Amino acid sequence: MGREEQLRWERDNAQWAAIAAALSAILTIAAGLYARSKVPTSSDDDAIDKIKLVYEHKTELLLATGLTGLGSALLAAPLYYLFRATRFRREQLPRGLQYLVFIAPILGAVTVFIHQIQTNAIADKIVPQLPLELQHAEDLIKDEVGKGGVAVVGGLATAAALGLAFMFVLISLNAMRAGLLSRFMGIMGIIVGVLVVIPLQGDLPLIQVFWLGALAALFLNRWPPPGRGPAWD
Repeated sequence: MGREEQLRWERDNAQWAAIAAALSAILTIAAGLYARSKVPTSSDDDAIDKIKLVYEHKTELLLATGLTGLGSALLAAPLYYLFRATRFRREQLPRGLQYLVFIAPILGAVTVFIHQIQTNAIADKIVPQLPLELQHAEDLIKDEVGKGGVAVVGGLATAAALGLAFMFVLISLNAMRAGLLSRFMGIMGIIVGVLVVIPLQGDLPLIQVFWLGALAALFLNRWPPPGRGPAWD
């Protein structure tokens, strides 16, 4: 693809990538705010209390997870747009990673939602049997969580999160080196990737939301300097 054709593609698709980034940010923050308003925060690590909490708020948790999943799936569009723009300017970014750009966000969205359905089903099975002797109840929960289907879905969700984190870091780093992102935006993108694996922000990933909003403005050339790198031209 020639230079003019690539720049034309970027101009033609900038709006869609920006919309997807903005919607992802909105859905992510909406899911976190909804969960905080509807589901009590529990600092207790007790497995029985956690399964009771799930049982009492199954619908709310499923809805919040669905919103989070949609926000995750939408990440594929802005990440692909930034990947393609970066790959054209910096060939060190492997072409084959474009497939991971789509697979990781969508797989993450699907597996997280399925895992919540499975957790709800476990709560439906265990909570009606309570009260039980403490050790027996905890063993019952461990047995249900460790079953094949639940473990497989949980493993896939972890793999998707690692893949998504890898894409955030790799694309942000290369886009910064290619001149598409400023140092600030590039480092922010790398931090977002790290926080996907180490969720220190809980259910309100404000750094990710801010970065996506800034990315949407950047795609539309509405982000003030030095957010938009010179290589876009």
